[in-house]
Amino acid sequence: MKILLLLACACLSHTSMAQTSETPRAPEIPTHRYGNTKQIIVSVNTAVATSHFTMTALESEIRSLEDTEVNALLKRDTATVKKIWAKDFTLDEVQTEMVTSGNPIPYYIFYSRTVEHIDLIDSLVFSKGSESFRLLHSDATLGEPIQRSYFHTWQKQNGIWKLIMKTH
Repeated sequence: MKILLLLACACLSHTSMAQTSETPRAPEIPTHRYGNTKQIIVSVNTAVATSHFTMTALESEIRSLEDTEVNALLKRDTATVKKIWAKDFTLDEVQTEMVTSGNPIPYYIFYSRTVEHIDLIDSLVFSKGSESFRLLHSDATLGEPIQRSYFHTWQKQNGIWKLIMKTH
């Protein structure tokens, strides 16, 4: 009877610890910098790798802008893209198709982004990571799935963060 009671207590204490544990943590991924681990925080179409359990205000704001941009690109929402991109936005990419529609945003079947690092240097924020997408070409054929790294440069203009340059 004592053994049964001890087993029951052990089971109850294990269950109650599992139920009262602190807030669930995001999965940890190893990084190559100084052996630290990073947390992955996932949103709708973006994910952010951060060294902190909670993101800083700047990381959160840039993550939100990255997510808004991805959603706007998926919906071909030029009004939102114009709000995010600076007037002199620079895209370092070779265009192999002539744009014939009034909306120059490509048709994305799928688009997701992982923000792996965010740095603030002077008045610029640099975010880098990876993105994957698949295009629907103008001849109605599906492009191959693409996964690539990217590098964004953000600048605060009139109190609002604007994407001024993208390279990949």
